[in-house]
Parts: sequence; structure tokens; C-alpha cells
Amino acid sequence: MRIEEITSGSSLTGLEPSAVATVIAFVPIADGAVRVIYQTPDGTLKERLLGRADEETIAVATTERPWSFDGDGEAFKLTVEAKRIDLAFLFDPMMAVHTKIGARGQKLLAETLIDVPEEQETMEETLVVQATASQTIAELEGEIFILQTLEQQAKGLGASGKDRKWDELSRILQNEPQMRDAGGRMRKIIIFSEHRDTLNYLHEKIAGVLGSHDAIVVIHGAVHRDDRRKAQELFRSDPAGLENRALALAASTLVPQHFSEVADRRIAHIDKTLVAVHERLTKEINFWSDRFEKLTDDKKAGKDVRLPLENVRRTLSDLEARLEHRKKELLSMRHVSSATPVLLSGALVLPAGLLRVLQGEPASCGSAFSADPAARSRIEQLAMHAVRQSEESRGCRVVDASAQKCGWDITSYPPAIEGKQPESRHIEVKGRIKGATTITVTRNEMLYALNQAAKFVLAIVQVDENEQIDGPYYLRNPFDAEAGWGVSSINFEISEFLKKAEINL
Repeated sequence: MRIEEITSGSSLTGLEPSAVATVIAFVPIADGAVRVIYQTPDGTLKERLLGRADEETIAVATTERPWSFDGDGEAFKLTVEAKRIDLAFLFDPMMAVHTKIGARGQKLLAETLIDVPEEQETMEETLVVQATASQTIAELEGEIFILQTLEQQAKGLGASGKDRKWDELSRILQNEPQMRDAGGRMRKIIIFSEHRDTLNYLHEKIAGVLGSHDAIVVIHGAVHRDDRRKAQELFRSDPAGLENRALALAASTLVPQHFSEVADRRIAHIDKTLVAVHERLTKEINFWSDRFEKLTDDKKAGKDVRLPLENVRRTLSDLEARLEHRKKELLSMRHVSSATPVLLSGALVLPAGLLRVLQGEPASCGSAFSADPAARSRIEQLAMHAVRQSEESRGCRVVDASAQKCGWDITSYPPAIEGKQPESRHIEVKGRIKGATTITVTRNEMLYALNQAAKFVLAIVQVDENEQIDGPYYLRNPFDAEAGWGVSSINFEISEFLKKAEINL
């Protein structure tokens, strides 16, 4: 069935692995996604997110219940009333009096009181006098009948769940087009109530429809003035608009993809486990089956059987039951469902170029070039080549260490001086598009620079759009402090570095 056909109160299969669930409420989140709140047969309330992929498994329940309402209603009422009267004295002394003067009237009263002790008779008479203004047994029976009728009507109204005014309000909240704006978001509504108990009643009812008490702001006379102001501000504000759009995006785009990945991994793992469990327990069952047959044959042949056959039969039965239970458990775990996404936090992402323009900085001519991953890779290659050429032109032996992720890109070994090998240099190469204003240095690179002191060298190479090289520019001891705790990288101004840089080291 299509998810648009789901209605409150409908009984569906597919929401739970092997049970019929009753829909309590549903909230559309996005096109093709709906949040369903439902109740399982044991009374547990659950919720899940349904999408187009679930339409194949969701259906209106057509299976019959294991019991029905085709018994004799009058016989049931008579039995329940008889049992209630029989046990009434345990809970209410007045009900004990009612038992004595019940349906059979004064004659039954006279017959019953014959065997009643004098003390109990006195107590019952006192209770009758205190509880009623009736002067005769007949008047008392009539009064009790009226009270029972009033009581049954009140209980019947409360138990029926029928409330015409609430039904109309519920219809307006869920089905009235005017309750939603152009974007499909629910509008706000103000409801006034004269009585506090009606307010509490509506609070619970509306929360059941909306799925959350947090979606309702309640103000009454007992609310503190400051709390009342906060509630009013909360009602006037619109924090849910952006949140609803984020939830819609998650429900329609992010959740289905993630759910599919998680479900595939879980089902594959469960299937593997199911095969292993079936193989292991079946092997044990076969072993004990063979053992049982052999012991049975030995016993028939008159041999001494030390292991009781009943113990073997019980072990075999337990293993078979264990296998069946485990299979059902694992198969139910294959039923993976997605809950409604919960928005935990948000982030506003703005392009760096837009911020520079808004701050009055000139747009970089090479910003588009450097934003391309392939172009950035080409710049890094040109920068590495430029540094290698510069080092080799001074007679150094160059080793590329960039793939080792050791904290620098090039190890340069200067030529020997009077037979002694000078200390090697560890060069971190930073290639940037001409016109860029910053370079990014990782925390790891800064730590290596500080630990190795003068042995570490930072080389900056600038490349224009025609692949013309400017540099390399070398800096020793480029950093005077390590990055703060939790900082993964820092952007530095290229112009500041170039003020301290050297062409040749």
C-alpha cells in the first residue's frame, strides 16, 4: 500500500516482524517519507520512518484475531456482576450492605440476616443510616439503582473514548488544509479552555496527535510570570521552520541511503550467523539422535545402558527447541526499520570567497583554478619539482618522502664537506596558486617543525595559471608555538611568511 493511504486507527502488517500494529498517528515529513507512531499488541508505543521502499512490505491487516467477540454478552454480564458482588466486601463496606439488600429485595434481606452475627448486623444498619436518607428498604434499593445508573453512564462515557468536540478538533489538526502553510509545515493554533482539567485533557490528546509534548505550549494560572513570558516567546518564535526543513532533507535523502547500507550489512551478518547456528546445532542434534538410537538398540539387546534414555531424549528436545528459538530470534532481527531522524545540531557553511567579497577584499583571480582538485594536485606536483630542482642545483641528493606521511615532503642531503656529511634537511613543500593569501599547516607538521628546530625547512612555491613558478622561498624555524589543544590545522598569511623567507639556504 502507498504510505499516503495510511490512516490513524488502521491495523497494519509489516511495521513489526510478526505482529499486527495499530497506527496511532502519522506525520508527513517530506515527499515520500512519513513518521508513523503505532502500538504493538502488548500495548507498547513505537515509531518508525516509512519511505517508498517500505510500501512493498506494509499492508492492511487481514488476518483474524486468535479470539473474537461472538460470546453470549448477557451471560458474560451476569457472570461478572455475580463475581463483583461476591468480592465486593473486600473493598467497600457499603457494597457489603448493597449485597444484602440487592436484587431480591426485602425477602432476601430477611433470609440473609438470619445467619448474620449481631455485631455485623448493627454495623450494617449504622452504615445504611449514615449513607442515605431513605426510610425503607424499597427506597434504598431505588436510590442504589439510580446511583448505579449514574455511575454506569459516567464510566461508559469515559471508557468509550467518544468525544465529539475532540473528534472535530483532531480532524482540524490532521486533515484541514488551512492548518499547513505553503511549505507543508503545520501552522500554530491557540486554544482557550475555561477549566484546568479540560486543559490537561487537551494537552495529552493533542500531544498524541503531534507525537510530542514539546510541540505544545501550555499557559495557566499556576504558571510563574517569568515562565509564562518564556512560553509566550517560545510560541511566537519559529525555531521549528528550519528544523523541519532539515528533517525533511534527512528523511528524503540522507536516511534512505544510510538505512540501506546499515540494513544490508546487518542482514548479511545475521544470515551468516544463522547458517553457523543451524550448522552447529544441527550437528549436535544429529549426534544425540544417533546416540539415542544406539542406546535404544543396546537396551533392547539387554546390554547395560549407563546413560538414561530419558536424559538423552530431554537433551535432544532441548537442542531442537533451542535451534527453533534461535532461528526465530535471528529472523526477527532481519526486520530492520528506521526511526525518525533527530536533529542534534546545525552548521552554517559559507564559501570563503563570498566572505572575502563581503568584507571588501578583492576576489582572487586564481580562486577557481585552485578550487579544482585536479588543479591543486598539479600545483603540488609543480611545487615539489621546483624544490627538487633547486636542491639538486646545489649538489644535494633529494629523496621524496611525501608518500611516507612523516611530517615533511623532501629529505635533502647536502654534498660532503672535507669528507664529512652535513646534516640533512627535512623540507615541507607548500604549493599555492598565485594570488592566494593563505597556506594551511597541519598540527602534525607544526610539531615536527618545533621538534626538529633548524633541521626543518618550510618551502613556499607559487604557481600562476600558466604554470610559471615563483620560488621556492625557504623559511627556517617558521613556527614559534604549537597549535592549541583540539586544533587540527592553522591558516597562515603567505605575505607574513614571505617577509622572513630566503631564496637560497
